[in-house]
Amino acid sequence: MLPLHNLLAPVLLACATAGVFAAAPSYDTVIISPPAPYNWIQGTKVNNHGDFAAVATGDDGVNAYLVYYVDVGFVSLPVPRGGHVTGLSGINDSQQVTGTSTEGAFVWAPSEGWTTISPPGGFEAVVPAAINRHGVVVGSITQVGSLLKQSFYWTKSGGTRIVANANPSWLVGVNNRGDFAGTVVLDNPFRTGSEAVYATGQSSRTLLGNAQDPKGTGSSAIDLNDYGAVAAACTTFGSGGATQACWWTKNSGMRLLGRPNTEAYAISNKGDIVGFDRGLNFGGFVWGADYGFVSIVDALSPTSPVLSEAYALDISEKGVATGYGASEGISGALVLRPVMQR
Repeated sequence: MLPLHNLLAPVLLACATAGVFAAAPSYDTVIISPPAPYNWIQGTKVNNHGDFAAVATGDDGVNAYLVYYVDVGFVSLPVPRGGHVTGLSGINDSQQVTGTSTEGAFVWAPSEGWTTISPPGGFEAVVPAAINRHGVVVGSITQVGSLLKQSFYWTKSGGTRIVANANPSWLVGVNNRGDFAGTVVLDNPFRTGSEAVYATGQSSRTLLGNAQDPKGTGSSAIDLNDYGAVAAACTTFGSGGATQACWWTKNSGMRLLGRPNTEAYAISNKGDIVGFDRGLNFGGFVWGADYGFVSIVDALSPTSPVLSEAYALDISEKGVATGYGASEGISGALVLRPVMQR
């Protein structure tokens, strides 16, 4: 097993700030109806071209996992031995998707076919969480006979490698520079709980702390961008364990987005964070440091249809987002493309 600090060559943070442009984004929108035999669908992961992974259901209520390619339409992945996909967790600009199936974890692309992500000896239950443009996959894995998670990363040439850690951990993101973001469970006399972690090179693993107490625990990484900014969830003191959306940069540390009952789902290279507000302003939002919270339904270009419901579950490096949207007479997977020059 490789120690976390020996994973990558050192990289410099070219920029650790986000939201440096004052104007909120504006989006052109497309709603893509579910293909037969499904009657509901939402996008879950998206690349810069607008290709997206999706989950759909039909009258039987069983989830089906599809990929939508802009030039082709919906594709149902051909799982070996007649199996089926059980989850999709990432799609990159090379049209590679990663996820889980009845035949194990995998990477698949139209031009490459199916590649199984096999666990090393003594491990099982590989669960991918993200894939970058170079095809590097990260996620969690468990030892045989154990329910405790450990972090892994995978490359086609090097296979699956365990990120050695004395405590349970899992990775949720890998950016295009090869930086990782994840969460480690702490258990010592001075710091307990879970805490977001960010790895940037051979000798750098940063515990990100909590927005209300930089040395406190109770944070979980959700996503990171190419500049090292991390979207996260932070436990707020006096909330009975409730979390709210927060973000971390090298320059500013961990900070709350500023609204309770919120969840962050993903962050773009411009620092836009998409998420969901379960409070009084119920619905999907996009947030930036300079413009704050904007409801997705209020962030549409003049040429876009009026949406009665909208939320985004993922946003790409260049700001293309996907999720669910409903307008008069149509509902389905929502694709948001930024049109305002920022």
